[in-house]
Amino acid sequence: AVEATITRTSSNSNPFETTESQEGLTVDIASTVKAIKEAVAGDWNGGDLEVDAVVEVVEPRLTTEIVESIQDLLGEHYTNYNPAETDRSQNLINGTGFINGVVMLPGESMSLHDYLYPCTVENGYRSAIAYADGGYVDSIGGGACQLCTTLYNAVLRAELEVTQRQNHSMSVSYVKPSMDAAIAGTYKDLKVKNPYDTPIYVEGYTKGKTLTFTIYGKETR
Repeated sequence: AVEATITRTSSNSNPFETTESQEGLTVDIASTVKAIKEAVAGDWNGGDLEVDAVVEVVEPRLTTEIVESIQDLLGEHYTNYNPAETDRSQNLINGTGFINGVVMLPGESMSLHDYLYPCTVENGYRSAIAYADGGYVDSIGGGACQLCTTLYNAVLRAELEVTQRQNHSMSVSYVKPSMDAAIAGTYKDLKVKNPYDTPIYVEGYTKGKTLTFTIYGKETR
């Protein structure tokens, strides 16, 4: 099976580009083995033998119809950062790239940990300031919490279901108190579920000194 794809564009007349999906085929191994054994045990005389494989149609997870329903802005939020803090800025750019383009079908959930981790140099992250135990430390991937917070606020505006969210140990500068969302290993994570009957698309990008997340889907509210 070939899944349809959807990509956000800068065009106002055509905000999304999509590709066509295709059905696939998968071999039913057990049924095919049974068919071969029956053919051999039947009238086979030791010569050439041809047996059709038993196949089933496989529908792609993302069909053309599904992705083409994504058209409306459901929620958006941005936060500011200092581009002069080059290592932290690079972490924001790097992490945003992992999240941008995520599609969630109805009822599906996403864990930010699954998209952002591991926070390693090999995964494109740098060392920057982060919170730990009520203080400041240098940490590979410092700044990931701003990604988490910005997406959290976009999710609230889109009215998705938040199934896990934890606050920081101290207040942060880029949102008002109680509007933050922290991420640390697996014990602090942001988990979100799509409660709608239609899919959603997550767009994330950085520009200038701004980090933005936008949630698209089909407006039914």
